[in-house]
Amino acid sequence: MVEDAHAFPCISIGFCSVPTKNIARIITGVGMGGEYPLASSHSAESSEDAGDGARNVALLYLFGSGVGQALCPLVTYLMDVSGVPEHLLWRWIFAVGSILPVG
Repeated sequence: MVEDAHAFPCISIGFCSVPTKNIARIITGVGMGGEYPLASSHSAESSEDAGDGARNVALLYLFGSGVGQALCPLVTYLMDVSGVPEHLLWRWIFAVGSILPVG
């Protein structure tokens, strides 16, 4: 299932038109909108102690989604100032965003 979660960001790199890219991003967003609540409830329910469940959910949101949200603007800025052509910039951002979770 994890491999499927990365399929749409990888596919959206190759799209040439903005509408098809937007459709792929909407599908990715709907999938992630279902994944985040599922991951937090699984983290909370899989621990034996209630305190551990709260800690697991906090760690999930601190390191699971917080780092990616901070890393995306940094990657975008670094690529922009390094001279990546503007028409390729968004594709490279998708590439980095889909390669890092797999690695």
